[in-house]
Amino acid sequence: MSKIPDIKERIQKQAKDRKPADVLDLNLDNCKAECLADNDVTQILEQYFNLEELSLINIGLTSLRGFPKLPKLRKLDLSDNRLTGGLNHLASTCPSLEKLLMGGNRLKQLDALEPLKALSALRVLDMCSCPIADVDDYKLKVFEYLFQLTDLDGLDRNGQESRESDDEDSQEDGDDYSDTESENGENVGAGEDGEDDGDDAGDSEMAEEDGEESMGDESNEAAGEPSGARKGLKRKNDNDEEKNGA
Repeated sequence: MSKIPDIKERIQKQAKDRKPADVLDLNLDNCKAECLADNDVTQILEQYFNLEELSLINIGLTSLRGFPKLPKLRKLDLSDNRLTGGLNHLASTCPSLEKLLMGGNRLKQLDALEPLKALSALRVLDMCSCPIADVDDYKLKVFEYLFQLTDLDGLDRNGQESRESDDEDSQEDGDDYSDTESENGENVGAGEDGEDDGDDAGDSEMAEEDGEESMGDESNEAAGEPSGARKGLKRKNDNDEEKNGA
């Protein structure tokens, strides 16, 4: 059985030699911490006050009590934990939160989302595989409940794929496109060079033909035969003599 990573060790490992103020994201997935307030984890995380992204997937959280104050946090992933509520702790500690992922938790009632109304910047909420998602007209009710939302479980208010998701995909595709563009650029350059090479090859062939003719003339001269040019001159002289004789 593999050892469960220690959350404090993971934080130190990811921070490396950087100062806490220089760290913008931490991934503490699969560590063990039922409550961050235990074992001084909250105090440690609060040193990373410039954090913008924090991932706490499957760490066994049952409570958000004592959640660290992270004023610049924009994205928080709490997926696959055992939370049933307590979102009021996020509203008071993460005022800049824009994206909250809570799929796979145990929230059952719409009232559990009440504290999220205070998060005016919140745009994306994921509650997939939570019991609350089985409530009748769940998405309609949540959008009415949280007017600031634009994306719920990957869909917008019209039931279409959210532009928030499209923007993320576009950014990834943009990176791929840049690589492809670079490759294509090299290919285009190779094509241009190839065209030049073709011209050079044509010139080489013509030069070879001229060379062969020249070599043929030299061979004829070496054998005592006049070259092609001299043969033409001889024929011209013969024709002139015939005309004079006539």
